[in-house]
Amino acid sequence: MPIHANDQGWVLETRSTAYALGLNPAGLLTHRYWGPRLPLPEDYPPPWITTTGAITTSIITCKCW
Repeated sequence: MPIHANDQGWVLETRSTAYALGLNPAGLLTHRYWGPRLPLPEDYPPPWITTTGAITTSIITCKCW
């Protein structure tokens, strides 16, 4: 399972799905994306933008310690 890290956060990929998370401008860990795998790690939305798909409408944040 590839795990990619860049300045926007982290992307965990399986053969067909992906989960992306990152730190938003407030320093909170934020859900970025969950759904079908995208071609490049840079294709996933940044932490402060949400998508409107049925499986990606919730925003999850928690304080990072």
